[in-house]
Amino acid sequence: MKNLFLSIVLIFATSSMVWAQNPDTTQSSKGKIVTFDSTYIFEYYMLQDRAYFTLGDVNNFIDSNLVLPDDATRSIVMVDFVIEPDSSFSKVIAYTPNDRFPLKASHQKAALEVVKQMEGYWEPAHIDNRKVRMRMTLPVRFKPSNQ
Repeated sequence: MKNLFLSIVLIFATSSMVWAQNPDTTQSSKGKIVTFDSTYIFEYYMLQDRAYFTLGDVNNFIDSNLVLPDDATRSIVMVDFVIEPDSSFSKVIAYTPNDRFPLKASHQKAALEVVKQMEGYWEPAHIDNRKVRMRMTLPVRFKPSNQ
């Protein structure tokens, strides 16, 4: 029994040393152990050094550059995307946050276009001075002046 206990302790100690020596592992701001993998997408809440928009306030940019479609009605479109380490975007999708605002094709297209204009103007997220992928979700609000 004593040998079994010592074996378990020895295995645990050596596996801990291997993890500590692996430069591709770290601990996120939420205490989770993370293995660096170029395909892993970090969520916003997991990071301390989050991606940020380099041209100022994101909402002001959206409001200034959003081209309202002719059939625009008051609504919100959420745009979800991944900011890559080179500041490009991937996995870009648009959806409605609830049934109260039905998703029109023209709204979806306008929301995707304004978010695509921001591509390249983001400083990527970092963990231990390494650029990592991060998921971002932005609301695009349609507020026609006649409504």
